[in-house]
Amino acid sequence: MKICVVSPKCSNVSAKALADILGADYRRHGDGFNFGQYDAVFNYGSSARHIYPPKVINSTAAVALCVNKISTLKRVANGVEWTQDKARALKWMEQDDYVVCRETQTGSRSKGIVIASTLEDFEAAPASFWTRYFGHDHEVRINIFRGKILTVYEKVVDETGEFFSFNLMEVTGEHHQVDEMIQSITNNIGIDFYGMDVLVSSEGTARLLEVNSGPSLMQDTADVLIPLLEQEFAK
Repeated sequence: MKICVVSPKCSNVSAKALADILGADYRRHGDGFNFGQYDAVFNYGSSARHIYPPKVINSTAAVALCVNKISTLKRVANGVEWTQDKARALKWMEQDDYVVCRETQTGSRSKGIVIASTLEDFEAAPASFWTRYFGHDHEVRINIFRGKILTVYEKVVDETGEFFSFNLMEVTGEHHQVDEMIQSITNNIGIDFYGMDVLVSSEGTARLLEVNSGPSLMQDTADVLIPLLEQEFAK
């Protein structure tokens, strides 16, 4: 089977690593390339245009829904509360002491995000929408393929707040709110492989933050994913 892994620039490191493991070609996704020569394409986070080989992992339409955070939160159970109504966001801040101001619906790595704790911060922060602050002890990345949890990592941010690392966690059991998120993503977004960023409170309550259609491919995840892909491509 002739396979291609395709991605935008932002996820090309992981996409190239996956291509190397699979013995596949790698292509940067852009207009003018015909994927018809391939039997299967693994789309690692591109929403640029449609791909038409017989088998596609991650349709561009599904990726597009993940890239836009409002599109995601509209469709997935147990997401953080969000609004484009400034007055409602201000009430959240009055109730919770904080509100998250988001400049863009498509940003990554916390770009364009201000956690406002004063009226001055709130008014000064450019925002196209707001999310309600959710007090949490942990932020975790859950990597999933076809509804199956592959790996779970705790996301650890350094003292600058700009850089983070992932620490592998043991999966010890089911979590009904996370299960509902996964089912909603399967039913309403339809993406095959993704990373789900989830906030978890001290009481164990979980809230979806976002869905990443081109998550960093750590070795532990690759070790579980590759056998599943080999089975998929053998069908």
